[in-house]
Amino acid sequence: MSFTEEVRAELGKTMAPSTVEQESELGALLCCTARFENDGLLVTSDSPAVRTKCFTLLEKASKISNMRDFGLPEGEDGVFVRLPGRDLLRLRGWFRKDGTLVPSLVGSGKQEKAYVRGMVLGTGTFADPAKEYFTELTFRSIPQRSQMEEILSRYSVDLREGTHHRLPSLYARDAQAIADLLALCGAGESVLALENARVLRQFRGNINRQVNCETANIAKTVSASRKQIEDIDYLADHGVLETLPEPLQEMARVRRDHPDASLPELGSLLDPPVGKSGVNHRLRRLSEAADRARNQGRNEETTVDAGNMEEQ
Repeated sequence: MSFTEEVRAELGKTMAPSTVEQESELGALLCCTARFENDGLLVTSDSPAVRTKCFTLLEKASKISNMRDFGLPEGEDGVFVRLPGRDLLRLRGWFRKDGTLVPSLVGSGKQEKAYVRGMVLGTGTFADPAKEYFTELTFRSIPQRSQMEEILSRYSVDLREGTHHRLPSLYARDAQAIADLLALCGAGESVLALENARVLRQFRGNINRQVNCETANIAKTVSASRKQIEDIDYLADHGVLETLPEPLQEMARVRRDHPDASLPELGSLLDPPVGKSGVNHRLRRLSEAADRARNQGRNEETTVDAGNMEEQ
């Protein structure tokens, strides 16, 4: 089951206690999933949770118990609910010409939360929080989006405006914004699932960063050790190492014998032990001696070459 389906399942089972809240939630669901026909409603959602919630709220909130049958006009995709004319007329009165709900259905805090729950149930999609943080609500018109956006702003739920298949939408890529939206809907289980996924992602991210850092440090140590041993070998091959002070010769022996050791580990192997800065200083002096020896060797080769040219 996807995270979207989990959220819908939870919201589908959440029933507001009062009739006014149920009407607000039903109005939101009808806004985004239904279309009025001459003799009923066409519920176009393909989600069982959404369709079931619509039918349950029609019975509970609107006291419509004589829905006669379910049919589907030819060529339509959804579920058709036949309603008596007076009930259909009353439901139509919930909506303004721009498709938004009349103020009386979103006039209190409880009604607003019920409205948000209906909108999220009817049109919300959620990415798997174990992989990414993303949610999107798609609306049939800009006024509908604006009504939702105005309500969310009163509860400091920060969603951004966008478009989805040329329809206005609100979306979030921030885990906290998604958690705030779910909490406002009363989807406590989904909030917990999101937070668990977020903690796990943060834990894995910290582990990966630590591993990457350690790997980089190891690579840096290996590279530095290789260069140091190359310098020491050059000094030894050209008879320079034996002319250096004993502390540097000891440092050279320890480094050659322990190529993978860190600076503190090398320092502990010296007699007497030396700190990290002392080890670094001695290794740097060895490298400088190797550079001088190389430069001297190149200068001598240049002098020899020049002499040969003069003889010719």
